Amino acid sequence: MERVLTADERLRRAEEIYYARRKGEASKKSSTTVTVGRPKNVYVLRKMIIQITICFLIYSGYYFVQTGNFAFSESVKNTTNNVLTYDVNLQNLYNQVMGFINTNVIKPSEEPVNEEEVVPPSEATDSADEVISNTANLAATDVLMELGELPVETAESSITEIETDADYIKGNYSVIVPVRGVVSSRFGEREKEITEMSTYHEGIDIAANTGTEIVASISGEVTEAGEISGYGLYVKIVSNEITTIYAHCSKLLVTQGETVAQGQKIAEVGSTGVSTGPHLHFEIRRDGRNIDPELILGRM
Repeated sequence: MERVLTADERLRRAEEIYYARRKGEASKKSSTTVTVGRPKNVYVLRKMIIQITICFLIYSGYYFVQTGNFAFSESVKNTTNNVLTYDVNLQNLYNQVMGFINTNVIKPSEEPVNEEEVVPPSEATDSADEVISNTANLAATDVLMELGELPVETAESSITEIETDADYIKGNYSVIVPVRGVVSSRFGEREKEITEMSTYHEGIDIAANTGTEIVASISGEVTEAGEISGYGLYVKIVSNEITTIYAHCSKLLVTQGETVAQGQKIAEVGSTGVSTGPHLHFEIRRDGRNIDPELILGRM
């Protein structure tokens, strides 16, 4: 004879069935199917091959034009050389070409190979986050490369203010070498030979015998002609925003307020002031900024 369950027993049995069902649902949810795309190594390889091919074609074309006497005339070669002397932003041109290739030629497969893996929810979340992070980093890198914002190891893209000033002077003024001699100390950082000397050389020193004539490298007005500590006997000539200074002279041949022409004799080489021997300390300035004279006069 079947025993009749009491109210408490029926309630306990119902609770056991309920928790058993909950446990079964939890075990089903403990694993999740996650679709993970495989890395597109083929896309990266194709991009690298195209980059190498472009560089090879450029250099091969230039070499072929230069050496192909049987195919190209002298006018073609000269035209090629003239084109190569233009001030072209190669980095920007390269970025534009690669941007076009990336957009129209190289397209990663839109049907990635999927693998279904059963992983715990925590691992699935970590994997998804890693994929998203890596994808975002690669996308950001490509954007920076296309915009030319990444640093280039092989060349300096920025032009210094000194170089900009030198190009301006060369394009707008005529400047000549002020004295015949040998450059004994160049522009920029240097080691001290005398305690009173500055470690940063704001001009160049041209060694010559005492009494060698110094001429004005540029025409202008003599705004200063006298003696000062460090420079000794010196002459300052101003032509609009350009200033030239001639220091350590043994004798001055012009006076303040005088207008001089380019090539006019203005002083003689000496060793006055803080000096290690007879030479001319020569400076060129634009709006008070010192410029390496050899960027204008050429390497001496």
